[in-house]
Amino acid sequence: MGKSKLSFSIGNPKEGLKLKKAVLSGKKKSTTQIHWYGDKGDTFDVLGVRFKITSIKRMTLKKAFLTQYKREGFKSPEEFKQVWMKFHQYRRHWGMNKKALVYSFARLKK
Repeated sequence: MGKSKLSFSIGNPKEGLKLKKAVLSGKKKSTTQIHWYGDKGDTFDVLGVRFKITSIKRMTLKKAFLTQYKREGFKSPEEFKQVWMKFHQYRRHWGMNKKALVYSFARLKK
């Protein structure tokens, strides 16, 4: 086990804090990324609380939007897609078939 690079820090601090609060509340249980941020079993901290990566799945962005939206803390695939694209504006040229990594995680008990 090592330390993951997952941080939920994005360009806009207000939006980043919103994501972190969703993780802390348990509303957000996974994150879809394009780059490798850690291995299963690695840990990361969110506002002083430790989490562990429990699984990593490879899938297209399209599949992630359709199947992971609830675990990402959204009400619909479209809402998830809109927010993801907003945070990744410089990657809008990527098609829905772009390969992604879905990191699932759980809070570690103290």
